[in-house]
This record gives sequence, C-alpha cells and structure tokens, in this order.
Amino acid sequence: MVEINFVFVRNYAILAIKEVFVMPEVSLFYGIHITMFYSDHNPPHFHAEYADNKALIDIQGGFVIRGALPARQLKLILA
Repeated sequence: MVEINFVFVRNYAILAIKEVFVMPEVSLFYGIHITMFYSDHNPPHFHAEYADNKALIDIQGGFVIRGALPARQLKLILA
C-alpha cells in the first residue's frame, strides 16, 4: 500500500509518498488480532492486538517479547 500526503512548507506543497506495509492477519478471535509479517526481524514472533493493547509474542518460547495484553487475552493466545 502507498500512502500519499501533501506537506506544506513556506507556501509550497510538497508531495510525500511513503510505502506502508500491511501485515497479513493470521487470525481473529474474541477481538484479538493476530498478524505476522513474513520478513520481519528475529526472533520469530507474531503480533497480537486487543483493544488498545499490543504485544509481540515469541513463537518458539511462547513469551511476550515487548508490549502487554490483559491476562485473559494473553492466556487465550498462549493456549
């Protein structure tokens, strides 16, 4: 996806084009979005989002790398 914006600097309009990568949604259950990007950084992980909470979950170890989720939603993801 490409995001196009106009930035105004001293009465000049500058076209700003930014490539935006959208992560494919792997799963959606109980309001929890699970996404994964195929060429993301190591260690292997997936992204979990619930309401305004976001977390990166390690695939091999099953622990939170970064971020936080409510306890109930985290238990559903790790089950």
